[in-house]
Amino acid sequence: MANTLYEYYQSQGQSLPSVQDRSKIYESSGLGSAIDYQGTAQQNTALLNALSSSPAPTVTPTTQATPQANTQVSTVGQSSGSSTTTPTSVQDLINMGYGGYQGWDDDGALADYNATGGSGKMTNGTGLSGISQAPTIDLTTLYDDLYKSSGVADLEAQLTAKKQAYDEAVSKINDNPYLSDATRVGRISKLGTDYENSIATLQNQITTKTADVQNQLSLASQQYSIDSTASQNALTQFNNLLSMGALSNASSATIASLAGSTGLSTDMIQSAITASQQTEANTQVIQSTDNAGNVTVSVINSDTGEVINQSSLGSVGGAKTSSSGSSSSNEEQQNQQAIAVGLESNTNSYGHVSPAIWNAALRAFVQDGLGSAKDFVLLYGNLKDPNREDEGTSTGYILVD
Repeated sequence: MANTLYEYYQSQGQSLPSVQDRSKIYESSGLGSAIDYQGTAQQNTALLNALSSSPAPTVTPTTQATPQANTQVSTVGQSSGSSTTTPTSVQDLINMGYGGYQGWDDDGALADYNATGGSGKMTNGTGLSGISQAPTIDLTTLYDDLYKSSGVADLEAQLTAKKQAYDEAVSKINDNPYLSDATRVGRISKLGTDYENSIATLQNQITTKTADVQNQLSLASQQYSIDSTASQNALTQFNNLLSMGALSNASSATIASLAGSTGLSTDMIQSAITASQQTEANTQVIQSTDNAGNVTVSVINSDTGEVINQSSLGSVGGAKTSSSGSSSSNEEQQNQQAIAVGLESNTNSYGHVSPAIWNAALRAFVQDGLGSAKDFVLLYGNLKDPNREDEGTSTGYILVD
């Protein structure tokens, strides 16, 4: 039985689908929405269990665009599709269109490709310099692949076999009634010395190869961090192109590529473009992360604060609040606006928000240096439900003295 998605698809004679393609399978299997699928270990395990209990659904791989020689903004590359050849080197991956592996070593690149399907490494065809696919990483699968390819498991099996042989030999000596105590002790001592000498090389090899696996995993994590920064830059660039009107006549291929590079849905991108074409509306894309690590992306009218479209990207880890605007000098204003928009969009029919939403906004307000907790209460205290009687408890609103 397969222990990872990579092993499952290999047993089916298929290569591991990309995260984007797996998200469709995740949704069709009834495990949740495709947009919530991030390729986490928990999601991959749930998907593996679903696939193992029923035939794998057929999903047409997402075709991604390859770049043309001309890199002007007006140039949109044509899709060439993905090769079905099994890559054996970095150069093979680059030839298949995964230009993001440029500079990687063969083992690390192949392990990452097997774990993620090359997600985030396909060079897109928008012709817009600096825009790359939104990064994803499955460290559990990546570790499993690196561990298997390193040969550590085989070395550990040899070590176990030697230990079993040693234990059996000692047992035979102890069970021999014709040996004196002195002879028995001498033989066991010599056997122990021979055993320690025989396993020393194996132990050194295991230690070295395990360190190599950890180094490869560390490099992949560092590359993911770099790719994540590139994704944030892509969101900023999208805002700039939007404000310049460069996307007014964007084709469906360009919108699809922008969706891949920024992590926004095509519907949200189209909404932002449509709104920006209205002369009275100035639009802006804001990404915020609450204290629990849940990311929300909103397209707003920057003049009125009206939410044009909003989508949750799910949980991505540590808590922080960030926004992409036209100028870094407006960061405080953008953070304030993101909090206001987040609260407003989560009010119920009575104009109140839940304790979880209000508390998360309070923490973000203080953390971002927008003011004290008392300042937050003065601004947004009216959004608390006055009928709740659990203020100050683990389930209620934070009590501010």
